[in-house]
Amino acid sequence: MKICLITEPTATGGIYRYTTDLIAALGDRVETRIAMEPNPSDDIIHIQHAWGYMPPEFILNMKTRPELNLKPFIVTLHEIPLWPHENWYKRAGVDFIIGNTMMERELLRLEVSQEKIHVIPHGAKIWNPIPKQEARRKLELSIPYKNIITQPGFASWGKGISEVIYAVSRI
Repeated sequence: MKICLITEPTATGGIYRYTTDLIAALGDRVETRIAMEPNPSDDIIHIQHAWGYMPPEFILNMKTRPELNLKPFIVTLHEIPLWPHENWYKRAGVDFIIGNTMMERELLRLEVSQEKIHVIPHGAKIWNPIPKQEARRKLELSIPYKNIITQPGFASWGKGISEVIYAVSRI
């Protein structure tokens, strides 16, 4: 089986980490490649959707190409921003992989069928954990609070920062 992972070849950060983790998890059971264009010989097209370089038309146009029309399309959404073409989610006719239930609620609000939504929580890997006191020293934190809440990665409304703000307000 051949899977084409559509993503910016020079992607960094969360999308890069997600893509490389996915390739590692698939192992040698399938053939994977990273590209911006699928080949007709690909069995599955998996798009790592990023708003900076993939407007809705990018996916809609790819999905309607005759040589790709019958291929399974999977789109991993890394965020769901407010977009002028909200109904593209429903029109795309693809399966969505999302990382949290906030995104699931938003897709359901936009009338995407529940069968097309797959929630697969993915979290940040902690590569080299260090003791709390050492972390406070390195970050030059002298505040006496017991707990510190952080937002790893890119903080945006589409990734649920509003839920973090709400949770903090309740502490």
